[in-house]
Amino acid sequence: MKKCFRHYGFGKISDGDTELFRPINKNLLQQDPYLLLKNYQSYLDYQEQLHKLWSNKEEWTRKSILNIAGRENFLPPFS
Repeated sequence: MKKCFRHYGFGKISDGDTELFRPINKNLLQQDPYLLLKNYQSYLDYQEQLHKLWSNKEEWTRKSILNIAGRENFLPPFS
């Protein structure tokens, strides 16, 4: 994440404009209303778990079937 901040903070993806992404930086570093930075490590940890599960096709299939079987009947919203 820090690498991303530095990358666009130096204008590498904005034709040298170092101010273009400043409002996003400021919002994330000072407010972070969606807790992106606070929860980022847990997101990465979970992605690693998903990757390991996906690598085990038999377990992935088993969990997928159990997940679908556990759902209630789907009813589309009525207009």
